[in-house]
Amino acid sequence: MKTIYHPYTPSRQDPDFLERTATGRDKLLSTLLSGIEQESRQPEHQLLIGPRGIGKSHIIALLLHKIKNSSHLMAKWLPVSFPEEAAGIITLRDFMEKVTRLSSEELENEGFSDDAMRLRDILEITDGESSNEEAANQIRSFLIDWTEKNQRKILILLENADRVIGDRITKRLQDEKWLADLLMNEDIFYLIATSATFFKQITNEDHPLCGLFRVDLINELSLDESTELLLKCAAEEGRTTLAKELKTRTNKAQAIYTLAGGNPRLLIMLYILIRNSDANITNIETGFFSLLEDLTPYFQSCMAQLTAQEEKVLVACAEGTEFIGPEEVGRKVHMPADEVTTHLQKLETAGFVKKTEKLIDRNEWALYRLSATNFRYWYQMNSEHNREMSEIFIRFLILYYTYSEIEQIYLSRSTKLLEGKKSSAVETNSRRELQYLEVAMRLAKKEEIQTLLTSLEKGLKNKSYTDGIKHLYEDLLKSIRNILRF
Repeated sequence: MKTIYHPYTPSRQDPDFLERTATGRDKLLSTLLSGIEQESRQPEHQLLIGPRGIGKSHIIALLLHKIKNSSHLMAKWLPVSFPEEAAGIITLRDFMEKVTRLSSEELENEGFSDDAMRLRDILEITDGESSNEEAANQIRSFLIDWTEKNQRKILILLENADRVIGDRITKRLQDEKWLADLLMNEDIFYLIATSATFFKQITNEDHPLCGLFRVDLINELSLDESTELLLKCAAEEGRTTLAKELKTRTNKAQAIYTLAGGNPRLLIMLYILIRNSDANITNIETGFFSLLEDLTPYFQSCMAQLTAQEEKVLVACAEGTEFIGPEEVGRKVHMPADEVTTHLQKLETAGFVKKTEKLIDRNEWALYRLSATNFRYWYQMNSEHNREMSEIFIRFLILYYTYSEIEQIYLSRSTKLLEGKKSSAVETNSRRELQYLEVAMRLAKKEEIQTLLTSLEKGLKNKSYTDGIKHLYEDLLKSIRNILRF
């Protein structure tokens, strides 16, 4: 049985696989392609911002694939894609040299050897130039002439722009002005970049680059989109049984979504861990915490954009229930509900929360939920309430498995632990997993009995007092209530 490709390096994956597994990004891809196809180039470049694992690399790799498969776009654009890490790009000279080198390689691959050689020639000419600024200017002038002569502009796909642009090549204001002038006044480049965080050159109006980029936040996948992605993974691997389970037993997809939110990388990671019946909870826990740590720079950057009052309201949402209203938030932060509503509206505009209308007691209420499910877990992990984190995995078990399935896994694992001779580290993980299973068994049994209790109570209401079976219902309900006390 084949295995799905590794979720961390989309650029190295089969483009057809990327096409088949693309989920929930059709609108964004369409917008990006429309921007590339427009006849006149506006001085507004594109920046996609989202946390690690949200699918930025997948989008860039898929976008490159679509461009290269369009003769119309390839006639207008020379696409160059920077390596994901873009190591060694420290100065503007490094950046311009890399663009030129990648352009030469692309032209060579397309069969335009003469043009490729001309681009290599300019690199040789500037190689001996001691001044970084003069070398960058010479390359700039050459590329302006080349694009005008060939009627073909350079489309740059750059990942980790917060590091490459924010921390490195525009660290000096003089260099930022140089790049802003190039991107705004010289119609030779169209830059589509991604970033895990906001950075000052984009958000601070005092910076020359601010306003040159259209910024789009990449949202999490919805439950339906997450389920679709899991089904695509199962289909890619030919796991028909698992695909059928995910379709018919919707609690399984719901459980994975509850833990992963709509983060595609974490969804795939959890899929890989649970696709076999002997999924190890401690592995899931380790992977989950690892991703939360990866998300730290993104969430810290997001928090840095907020006022003190907005941060206070956002934290109250993270500490509260999944759906929360302004009144409840106000009680938590000691703030009038109308003031809370104003802050929530600003947080909604900035992409931190989503508003929904819910019918409660025949009245429609405006409630809010976090846009990024994992923000709640990240906040809890970094707050004093770390104890709560283990509850996530217990909840995952209860949602994903029935009581009898948890019991079966528990008996199997405990038998293996008793029979096997394992290292202390493995034994510690096994015992920790058994503790999870023990608690999950107890709660799952209680939940299943509670479900039965609710069902019986509804049935009892439909029975007449003259019905003899009423006494049987009452006796059974009494027994269940006694069980629930323990």
